[in-house]
Amino acid sequence: MNPNVFDFLCRFRLNPIVFIADIKKTFLKIKLKSEDNEVIRFLWQFEEPPTAPKMLSFAGLKVLPFGLT
Repeated sequence: MNPNVFDFLCRFRLNPIVFIADIKKTFLKIKLKSEDNEVIRFLWQFEEPPTAPKMLSFAGLKVLPFGLT
């Protein structure tokens, strides 16, 4: 999944114009409507199966989590 750094740098230098972006600043910037806060949830599992897993549900998010569609 990770690109080869040498190949990436070679391709980077072939073009006269290059675009770069700082996605760190866009992270957690998409706000949700207040009525949708309880709809988006994610679960955190404390123990791995086959034992009975302890789950914690996080809800009430005010921003869209990164990567969620």
